[in-house]
Amino acid sequence: MKILHCSDIHYSKDAINWIEQNRASYDVVCLTGDFLDDRDCAITTPIEQIEFFTKWFDGFEQPLFVCSGNHDYFNGSLSWLSRRNGLKGDGTRCLLNGVKFGCISYEDDNFEYYADCDVVLYHVPPSGTSCAKENNQNFGCFSVKNALKHSLKNVKYLLCGHVHRPAKHAIRLGNVIVSNAGGIHKNNQASHAIIEVKV
Repeated sequence: MKILHCSDIHYSKDAINWIEQNRASYDVVCLTGDFLDDRDCAITTPIEQIEFFTKWFDGFEQPLFVCSGNHDYFNGSLSWLSRRNGLKGDGTRCLLNGVKFGCISYEDDNFEYYADCDVVLYHVPPSGTSCAKENNQNFGCFSVKNALKHSLKNVKYLLCGHVHRPAKHAIRLGNVIVSNAGGIHKNNQASHAIIEVKV
């Protein structure tokens, strides 16, 4: 199974267009949060962005898994990225061709619910790892690092983002491969990772 992993789109047209042009080459697409551009200088409103992403997600022909990030709040809620109407979003646990995916909300710390998943999407990388560090500053999550030692110890892949220019995009942490696709989208490309899972 060939997975395209992207993160931290922040309504980047470069990222969106690149994903749209390339997604057909993959069996699954995984997007790990921070879809919205919530800056004061954003060219569109959050409502317009959510309407765009909702329509875009509905148009995917291959399986699409998403999780929320810290910039995805709208009116204090992440509910627009919840599992509903066929969207495999926050709260999803889904078996696909022998691989079990789990999509963890940015607000969720019930990692035990995803203990039997092979591939987990969670926006923030494990604290202290090179996937969580940018310019020697740690932007990671201690809770998910702890979960990978306990409740998520059987997970094979953790797909994350949050840190746009991580010291490393991929590491092995115990038995888990951690992938941070990064968030620098420019020159008509999306920062991305390609994950190949044996089924």
